[in-house]
Amino acid sequence: MVGEFRLTDALDVCVFLSKHEPASHRGSRARARLVARLATELRIGLDHFDQLFTWAEVLPDPQAIYGLRRVCEEVDRARRRAADARAAPP
Repeated sequence: MVGEFRLTDALDVCVFLSKHEPASHRGSRARARLVARLATELRIGLDHFDQLFTWAEVLPDPQAIYGLRRVCEEVDRARRRAADARAAPP
């Protein structure tokens, strides 16, 4: 069984594509999906969305990777805690 594709995994794909296929449509779509998933999970406004989008656009910039990784890890941890709480016996 394949586990859930975490946001940090999606970020790793985006970083890989931005390094190895910088002008590809695949990389652009992957970055757009990552930002959309983050925006949906975090329920953020346009100001924060703009920051995520800017970071995604400048990948593989180290500061962008750092900023996105922090956000992705935070969301992944929250999703894992929620899943654990649902699975815990009453």
